[in-house]
Amino acid sequence: MEICERIEISEQQSSLSDLRSEEPPHRLRVVETNPQTDPRWESFVASHPDGSVYHHPAWLAVLEREYKQQGVYLACEDRNGKFLAILPMLYTRGLPFGLGGPLSGRRLTSLPRTPLAGPLSVDLSASIPLMRAAIQKIANDPGICLQIKMQDRSLDGIADGLTALPWRLSYQLRLPAPSTGPFRIKDSHDRNSIKLAINKATRLGVRVRAAETEGDLRAWYSLYLDTMRRNMVPARPYRFFVAMWEL
Repeated sequence: MEICERIEISEQQSSLSDLRSEEPPHRLRVVETNPQTDPRWESFVASHPDGSVYHHPAWLAVLEREYKQQGVYLACEDRNGKFLAILPMLYTRGLPFGLGGPLSGRRLTSLPRTPLAGPLSVDLSASIPLMRAAIQKIANDPGICLQIKMQDRSLDGIADGLTALPWRLSYQLRLPAPSTGPFRIKDSHDRNSIKLAINKATRLGVRVRAAETEGDLRAWYSLYLDTMRRNMVPARPYRFFVAMWEL
């Protein structure tokens, strides 16, 4: 299991107490579902305090287009069909020749090329059967591992072999409260540098607008590829951005 810092997405979400079920653990069951056709999935994500864009059906649909496969979507429900936990996952082939170590090999992951995903759960009693079902998915394939990107160590010890490993840090920048005046950068050096760059762009006729056609998207993608190559970062395929464009 991999861990990264939490990324806060939403400010107005309900508490977990509104989502909990009174069902005893032995009456819970884990099912596979489809977030695109099961309205309970999006509703659960929207109401969960840790729900993020990376759990949303739209993001999952984009990943399926990018990886050209159907995802694996587990949900723990009570006997009334109420969702108590969800876990989106996709298979990934990883890097060839063992590059990057075990965390870069073949795996069932939540989720690939995504900073944070993992299970959303109302409490531990729902997390345990959910994670056991996920582990069972890879039990018969010794060449694949299960990778869960979490913001904490809450899954430690709930299943044999499930171990937390450090992954990467995420950073959170709190923007200033809305004000009636213009936005102002405090550091004078940064402010002057940005002002010079903006003035230069204005003289060169540079302007910013929203893309309107797929031709605009292709032009943007060319710049994106140049930037990723310059920074030596693997680029996402064009179909990933087309999928977002078409949603």
